[in-house]
Amino acid sequence: MVNVAPGGTSEAWALPAGSCALVLDPAAGAFVVVLTSSGSLQVLSRSGEPLGRVTGVVPPFACAESSSPRMGVAPERAYVLDPRRAELVDIDLRTPFRIRKRHALAGRPQDMAVLGLDPRNAGLRGALPGEI
Repeated sequence: MVNVAPGGTSEAWALPAGSCALVLDPAAGAFVVVLTSSGSLQVLSRSGEPLGRVTGVVPPFACAESSSPRMGVAPERAYVLDPRRAELVDIDLRTPFRIRKRHALAGRPQDMAVLGLDPRNAGLRGALPGEI
């Protein structure tokens, strides 16, 4: 991963072994959430330092599988969808990081999106190309 500072300097650092999905903290971009093929969720600072880990989120999987778990992140929460088990895992991203709840789902959804308005996302306005 490459972290580019506002002044234009950058630094590269390696992601954890088996990284399958990563999402930047949507509120302030202060940390990165990584889902690994071992089924754990890791939280890293923007400089790559480990901040926390939750093991046993989902059973181990291959990243390239069509039914591999998907992840979405909201302020203070991560959600992992496991189509193989028809389950949504709600993870608390406040210290200590932990699984809050496992939700059984009807059917086997293959993807997900985290939608909603949160004032903590205000710093992202205009952060993406084409946004006002």
